[in-house]
Amino acid sequence: MFRPFGYLNFDMGNARLGEVYILNQKGDILLKLQGRIGSKTLKISILNSKIAGASDVKAAEERVKCQLTKYQMCMGCLACESVCRFNALTVREGKNGETQYRISDGKCMRCGECVAHFTAGCYMRKVLTIKRGGEGGSHGRKE
Repeated sequence: MFRPFGYLNFDMGNARLGEVYILNQKGDILLKLQGRIGSKTLKISILNSKIAGASDVKAAEERVKCQLTKYQMCMGCLACESVCRFNALTVREGKNGETQYRISDGKCMRCGECVAHFTAGCYMRKVLTIKRGGEGGSHGRKE
């Protein structure tokens, strides 16, 4: 899920703490992930805000949140697949009926477009949230 930001490096981090670093093509550290496999907690430290075209730390944080939202709540709308110029993203229904969002390590060019394009997370989720929030009442208009 973190491939659009850079290259995962498992060797730099402390294995006992479950640390993994995300590096850019030059080898600069961008993100530090800390969490154990099977755990429900993940600590993400932004060490370089220039990820996925972000201009500052707040934008970088939004890009990370966007990616987490897409990965955890994929509804299978396929908008992400259509954004990726390198066909690195696949969204498919798994055997258990859940939607699976996958990024091919070999095809992903780490351009960040799939993250930068959806500034508020999954596009379909955003649309549904807006529609649900507008049902009934004055639809946000002051009367």
